[in-house]
Amino acid sequence: PAVQADADRKCAVGTSANGLPTMVFDGSDMYQWPLSATINNMTTKLGFWFWIKPATVASVQRILNCTIAAGAAVTFEKFSLYANNRTLLCETYINNTTGRVGTTASNVLTAGTWTSGYLQYDSSRGGDANLAIFTDGTNRTLNYTNIGAGGSLTTLQAPTGHIVIGSFNNSDTPTQALDNLTEMGPNLLTFNDNLTASEIAALQLFEAPT
Repeated sequence: PAVQADADRKCAVGTSANGLPTMVFDGSDMYQWPLSATINNMTTKLGFWFWIKPATVASVQRILNCTIAAGAAVTFEKFSLYANNRTLLCETYINNTTGRVGTTASNVLTAGTWTSGYLQYDSSRGGDANLAIFTDGTNRTLNYTNIGAGGSLTTLQAPTGHIVIGSFNNSDTPTQALDNLTEMGPNLLTFNDNLTASEIAALQLFEAPT
């Protein structure tokens, strides 16, 4: 599904130990994933599932960044999911300059180890409870801070650009790109409703890389 103008920014194709295809990042790669109002750009419920094997856990690395800008300029964000060392964080924007950041209260990433991630947003829960981050099938406790003036999380904004996978932007030298030899795959999935506990358990087993 990549919308990528520059072929040399595309990841190399790798293989997990159990033979599944993966994306191998080199510190300058990223993919753009088109936004769809009916598939991956909902304002009330939104979910993303991915597997990641970080090469290092000593930097800020963007996993998914949802913005109105398809190119290098990032002026209007919906959310941004990223690793900061061994924790996962999600910035959720109420408007262009304010929002909330949820950070896993414990370390959830290990260098050289596959971890499943599931970002879930459900505006019907209200406030900070709207956001949930699962790793390895567990709903993690999140600590919250403000972006700008902060405020209460409600429905999501509806940008019209792309999701950038593996970086903050699509510039020639991408900002906070996934480190060299970090892998993702074999599947990155999007949902317009919450996964149930049984669905999460099933995805933990479906084409799980080792």
